Amino acid sequence: MTFVGTEGRLSKRVEGEEAWSEFLERLSERGAPAYVANLKAEVRSLEVGSLRLSIVYPERGYANCYVGSVRAQYVDYARYEIDSRKLGILGTILKGFLKGVDALMRLAASERTVFVNNRLLSTNLYPAGVERELAAIRDRLLGEGGERAILFRSLAGSCNAALIAALREAGFRALASREVYLLDTSSGEHRRRSNFLKDLALLEGSGLERVPGSQFSSADFDRARELYGKLYLEKYTALNPRFTEAFLREGVETGFLQLVGLRGEKGLLGVLGYYRCGDWITAPILGYDTELPVELGLYRQLTALLTLEGERLGCRIHRSSGAAAFKRSRGAKREIEYSYVYVEHLPWWRRWAWRTFLALVNRVGRFALDRIDA
Repeated sequence: MTFVGTEGRLSKRVEGEEAWSEFLERLSERGAPAYVANLKAEVRSLEVGSLRLSIVYPERGYANCYVGSVRAQYVDYARYEIDSRKLGILGTILKGFLKGVDALMRLAASERTVFVNNRLLSTNLYPAGVERELAAIRDRLLGEGGERAILFRSLAGSCNAALIAALREAGFRALASREVYLLDTSSGEHRRRSNFLKDLALLEGSGLERVPGSQFSSADFDRARELYGKLYLEKYTALNPRFTEAFLREGVETGFLQLVGLRGEKGLLGVLGYYRCGDWITAPILGYDTELPVELGLYRQLTALLTLEGERLGCRIHRSSGAAAFKRSRGAKREIEYSYVYVEHLPWWRRWAWRTFLALVNRVGRFALDRIDA
């Protein structure tokens, strides 16, 4: 098992992983900021068995987006969610809870964390076989000096049952993360949902041209970056990853990222970007012109397009978090996603802070997730 730079390739990968390996070579060479502007981190490539995994070392501090910062996810993003939902007295209570969480995370030095298989995305899909190499991965990272907690994000029982069992066996501790929505296209149940059928009719009747990323011009890639930003950075929050034009263009060049644009007379109006790992796909890129009339239903069209892609590929769809009622009404099933963290090698005060933080989030945070969106 070795860390590698840009040399060497691996064979016999899980479906979609050959392209990711090529993209990771570029990512490890140029660094995270070249692809995610609001994430300062070193990215390394770790070869273990037939796998090549991204290992992300964020810089110390509190200015990174949430995909590379535990504190940004559990304090800053949580505060944004509370404010945006207007929860009244419950929101006031939860904000008070976050102050305690923030203090614990600073004592735990939570920003001194190394992320395994972090693809700098909201949802990180895992290739099969990580569970078999888990002990070797953990021991290799511990051998580097062991000042960082070791964290795996984006784990849900329906997607990662074997890996979750291995993590527990290896001494990793669960940390409730968010609610996610999963769609099994093979069941056909979504085809019996009137909302999906209406979305599909809207897409088919829109008159918009569907343009694959392989046919994008330089201006199209920049417009796709802008459309993603209009939704995730402007309408939502700047705590989301700020993808660069290079991320989109090189993602398509390597085949890691599949982009599809919806083009009207004046250019791209919407964009969808997904990637595949095994029999799952997920779409970290979705954006549209939020200044256009809502009656155009661009979000509905793009999500219907993702479902069609899942059907075409014979894949299940990890639809990430957010828009809970919308996704449930189109057949997706709710599940609580977890991170798993290893802290047994840290000094006692950091272990204590981590364990207390985990206990609080797994009780109070999980309670909030169940009450707010269930």
